[in-house]
Amino acid sequence: SKATGSRYSVLGFDANGKMIVDSGWQTGKTYTLGKDVASYRLLFSYSDNRNLSSADTLVFEKCLSIIPASARDDWELPIM
Repeated sequence: SKATGSRYSVLGFDANGKMIVDSGWQTGKTYTLGKDVASYRLLFSYSDNRNLSSADTLVFEKCLSIIPASARDDWELPIM
């Protein structure tokens, strides 16, 4: 698939906008954010640093499932 070789990083921010989480590059299926995270930013890349197209980002979007903290103890972000 086009998502093969992809990786992601999660940056989490507190209510004041201060970054409190930097996951580093991940390739696993699930990443969990703690309850102190008020907002987050997802970064996508390929492990071989090839160009990431707009079409590629649409593939990534279809692979995401975000479960809010109200539904679980922590936020869970399954990836690909």
